[in-house]
Amino acid sequence: MSRKLSESLSPKYFETLQQILPESKKYQATHLFEACSLHANYALEKFKENLIIDFETAEKLATAFKGIEENWQQLSEEAKDYLKASMYYFAICEDDQPDFSSSTGFDDDIEVINACLTFAGLEELTIDLKRK
Repeated sequence: MSRKLSESLSPKYFETLQQILPESKKYQATHLFEACSLHANYALEKFKENLIIDFETAEKLATAFKGIEENWQQLSEEAKDYLKASMYYFAICEDDQPDFSSSTGFDDDIEVINACLTFAGLEELTIDLKRK
């Protein structure tokens, strides 16, 4: 693990991740990967209704989750737990920044997933948050 998770996340998101960790452990990784894919696809549908939705960022998140899935067997159990929590946060959890109500709705998801990717040693999958 390259960095402590608490050093990569704002205190607010670290606390949230700690709170949802027990619930996310109840899910099989395959279920969470599927939920992430569906959530990203839903972003595209919502974009068709509301052009402010940042579906491109949702697609980047979905790509990162596919990369995680490809590397899943090589990850430590602790890394898997936190990556599952990040998927739960993205796809299932109602977070402080609703995904479908602003152009920055996925920014919190990116902070969480990037921190978990870095923690797991998968920095090459992190997402650049810079806007066009």
